[in-house]
Amino acid sequence: MAVAMETRPAAGPADKAELRRILERQDQRDGFVVDEGVTVAEVHRRMLRDGVRPEKNDFSREILRARNEDVS
Repeated sequence: MAVAMETRPAAGPADKAELRRILERQDQRDGFVVDEGVTVAEVHRRMLRDGVRPEKNDFSREILRARNEDVS
């Protein structure tokens, strides 16, 4: 038996410029600063310093789970 999915109106602004302004205000409010010069190696070093362990694959596992893919 087919089940009809409930449709909901899109949340938030459809205008990308407005969305960008909202996100920029949020970043400013939260003190988030974009570091354009950071390297991948530096990001990895910071993640390790902050306790993220890549061998656990927590991020990938959760992304796959959200996509309803098979996770071992």
